[in-house]
Amino acid sequence: MSITTPQPGGKRVTIDDMLACVRREIGMRRRVYPRWVEQSKMSAADADREIETMEAVHTHLLAEKERQNPSLFG
Repeated sequence: MSITTPQPGGKRVTIDDMLACVRREIGMRRRVYPRWVEQSKMSAADADREIETMEAVHTHLLAEKERQNPSLFG
């Protein structure tokens, strides 16, 4: 079963697509934010909070995927 979310225009986005996007975003933040902190474009506390928030989104999506499609072996 593919879990999807309707989007404007009738398009659907799967939870796997969402998870992949969030993983890419976390990776980008881990690469870019240290440089922004170094350049005083962002505080270290804000950078940490933003990364932690996106990691929480990832965890939530994983839990939702498991809730909607429980593992046969879990």
